[in-house]
Amino acid sequence: MQPDRYSHGGWRQGIAWRGGFHFSAWPVGNERCDAPDLSVPHKPTGPGFTVSTGVSSHGGNHSYYKLGYLAGIVDAGTTAFWAGYNCATDINARGSRSAAWGIGAVQPLKDEDLEIYLGYRHYSFLNPSMVPFNDVQALRFGMRYRF
Repeated sequence: MQPDRYSHGGWRQGIAWRGGFHFSAWPVGNERCDAPDLSVPHKPTGPGFTVSTGVSSHGGNHSYYKLGYLAGIVDAGTTAFWAGYNCATDINARGSRSAAWGIGAVQPLKDEDLEIYLGYRHYSFLNPSMVPFNDVQALRFGMRYRF
């Protein structure tokens, strides 16, 4: 069985489930951030999920959740749909909270190195000790060529 463009290596269990586990730790200024993540797509039916969580040595933490679905709805290639949510506390300053959610789709074209994408994200940030920030909404679309 050959890996497809959406796999990230990792482990296989049975025939249907395939996924990956990743752990990273990196310095950010004078602190350390640790972040394990797990991704599991169900190959025969198309759905999958990703979960990630992390903590910094200064007490901040974050979580990320993503659901995806691979569908063969056009002849050009497998369409990937996704919805995601992430949240964090105490990242910028003690008492701060941030959140973001979004939806999107990626469609490879006949040339598998060329993709088009469309996505929407909503971002919010609250820090009680600072001037309030407005929420931000972003619509992104474009094309990516892999070489």
